[in-house]
Amino acid sequence: MNPFLELTSFNDTTIPLQGEAYAGCAVATYLFEDTQTGILNWSSEKDKQVTYLGPGDLHWAEAGTGCIQEYIPIQELPSHGLQVMINLAAQDKLNQPESYYVKALQIPEIYPDSFARIRILAGRAFGLTAHVHTLTTATLLDVYLKPGGKFFHKVSRLHTAFIYVIAGKGFAPLDEIFLFENELIEYDKNADSICITATQEGVHFIYASGEVLEEPVVMEGNVVMNTKEQLDLVRCKINIAASRKAKSELSKMY
Repeated sequence: MNPFLELTSFNDTTIPLQGEAYAGCAVATYLFEDTQTGILNWSSEKDKQVTYLGPGDLHWAEAGTGCIQEYIPIQELPSHGLQVMINLAAQDKLNQPESYYVKALQIPEIYPDSFARIRILAGRAFGLTAHVHTLTTATLLDVYLKPGGKFFHKVSRLHTAFIYVIAGKGFAPLDEIFLFENELIEYDKNADSICITATQEGVHFIYASGEVLEEPVVMEGNVVMNTKEQLDLVRCKINIAASRKAKSELSKMY
């Protein structure tokens, strides 16, 4: 769903995000606060720096011309989180890769009332601005609603949006549908607002919206370009061997 390319949810001792090459997209990796332990991130554009991501932390990478990201569990305990890939506009695909690490305490939070808690991971919402600057205009919110709680948000003009339910059960009164755990509900660019209410068990979900990019997409794995020629060129520039080296370095350090 333009501009979103892929959503990967995980809640296990293994993480399906190891040794991945990315280009032409932004990649948001977020650990929920109920994660029992953190993970290590190795990023090729950060001078092979290893960074710890703990519960509630966010890693945002603007992959640009290409980078390799490695995520390794620290202990045999479940890591609960998700990763969202977002397309970049043609001019931004040519940028050098850049990463942002946002600790849990740096993420703005708001309590609209006693029934709701919202963390602003990206973009601007409820009068608060997220720590990261996104090249593609996008909003990413982590929303917790207690039983009877209500979430209402205006969708920017010509933006698409989605709701992904992490836990619990909700109801979308404007659409007259229930939302269940691990369910994803998409909204096209004609939607002007989204309303979610919590049932008696409460609901935890991710809200995302983004600017539609009216450009061709040629995608292979996590490399996203506008033409096949661009994709082939970027593929040649990405040093896949760096991923194997990252695993070797991590095993020596930890």
